[in-house]
Amino acid sequence: MKLSALFIALLPLLGSPIIHAETTTAPVLENRAAQGDITTPGGARRLSGDQTEALRASLINKPAKNIILLIGDGMGDSEITAARNYAEGAGGFFKGIDALPLTGQYTHYSLDKKTGKPDYVTDSAASATAWTTGVKSYNGALGVDIHEKDHQTILELAKAAGLATGNVSTAELQDALPLRWWRM
Repeated sequence: MKLSALFIALLPLLGSPIIHAETTTAPVLENRAAQGDITTPGGARRLSGDQTEALRASLINKPAKNIILLIGDGMGDSEITAARNYAEGAGGFFKGIDALPLTGQYTHYSLDKKTGKPDYVTDSAASATAWTTGVKSYNGALGVDIHEKDHQTILELAKAAGLATGNVSTAELQDALPLRWWRM
């Protein structure tokens, strides 16, 4: 049974062309690796250069009145594409997420506390720290970098600047992602 399932899973590959890395003409994706020191704020970014002008242009020369950050915990391009293909077909378009002027992604790894090297299996605490502070951390840590230095969240910075802030979550309050936005 397992052999039959494996054969069925690999069957589409029989009709696929073989492309060697040396002969492919597909454009090389540049700047896909983390830029700079991955242990510092912004060091794990995949986009090169300052994105301020792209953001400014998307606002059509008007300041943003509100900023809403939607986090689909565990949701990446693959999940969005699968949902889009299922709901709208391969050439489909989601009126919501596909129409946004800017969407962002961040590298999904945490850091090893001792070596500072990537740990490719991250947990919610390290992920929440990266989302809320812009600083990579190690698994099991909330709000600190690999040197255990505390970092403020973007909501704390906004509140200190006199802005109104909020946090709406479908997760339990003690879940790492909503918990990290505020200090308890």
